[in-house]
Amino acid sequence: MNSSSVQRALSIKELLCELFSYSSASENATNGRVCKAWFDEALNYTWSAIEIRCLVSLLAPLKVSNGNFGLATGHASTHMHGGPRIELLPNLTSLTFTTYVPYKTVTLFGHSAVQSLAHPDTVLFVPENLEIENDPQSKLGYLSTRMPDLRALSIQYKYDEPRTVASLVQFLGPTLRDLPFLESLKIPDFWMTGTLIHHLALHPRLRCIKAFSTGRPFDLAIALPPSAVHFPSLDCLALTMSFNNATWLAQLHNTKGLTSLSLRSLRSTSLQDDWPPLLGIITSQFRSLEELSLASNHGWRTPPSAADLRAVCSLPRLRTFHLLSPYDLETDIDEASLVSIFRASPQLDHMHPPSGSLVSTN
Repeated sequence: MNSSSVQRALSIKELLCELFSYSSASENATNGRVCKAWFDEALNYTWSAIEIRCLVSLLAPLKVSNGNFGLATGHASTHMHGGPRIELLPNLTSLTFTTYVPYKTVTLFGHSAVQSLAHPDTVLFVPENLEIENDPQSKLGYLSTRMPDLRALSIQYKYDEPRTVASLVQFLGPTLRDLPFLESLKIPDFWMTGTLIHHLALHPRLRCIKAFSTGRPFDLAIALPPSAVHFPSLDCLALTMSFNNATWLAQLHNTKGLTSLSLRSLRSTSLQDDWPPLLGIITSQFRSLEELSLASNHGWRTPPSAADLRAVCSLPRLRTFHLLSPYDLETDIDEASLVSIFRASPQLDHMHPPSGSLVSTN
């Protein structure tokens, strides 16, 4: 897209804002005429992605405030009139919004062409604003009925009130199974319940799962369903887990294609060396890894040994290795062992050790 087409799209958007603002003064003022003026530009590829707040600004008399907007009951008539205007955006494939009423937003703006739905910055939400208390199954079902071709779904929600989580996650799994083209999912770590994982494990196209950390202790101690194949298309996995969950990784089947693995909030739960079991599973089962990130919020009792690091770095396709800790890690790895580690990693082009030196200078 060249700069002139971008500039043209922006000026058209500004013009439409003025038109809708003018028409709001008189509801008879030709919704049809405005739609006719919009139609040709709506078909243009320059409208293939737009933030939801930009669309809302076209639906006068609603106003945008601090990046959020509200859809109150009194606005229903405005939205009904606005619906046909949204239908004039057949190329709209990406929706990103911050709102206190996600259900109303999805039902208003979601349609079959949407392939990416992102709902960020929801830390201030309270349970009732998720709008799922009444008939959560059918409301979550709007994802599949309104956006059946959804490929990417991202929901950043940090409020973990147990009743809300239970009622939402109970129906989220079946809803995601009803999205046959879903490839990427990003959700809070505490939503990764046994019920949800059972549904995700059998999803045929799911390539990327990222359970973002919410800063609280979390154990992924969940048995996978009996199956010859789990996560058949998975190539990117990011989880919050403790060293105790290393055996959970060992349950994964058909993970030879996994190219990216990120384990966050790793913490020691015993006085023993936690690294050999975890790294043994990683190096034996995930031979296609190109990116590996192991992180802790509180540090580790012991750092990985030279043998552990050599085994990881010898993965044939590994290019990026992050070992992240808030504290300095100093080991007794000697220079000769360090050289052997680097020689075992011919493909490695990016290594990020924790703060401080991995090698003792004493």
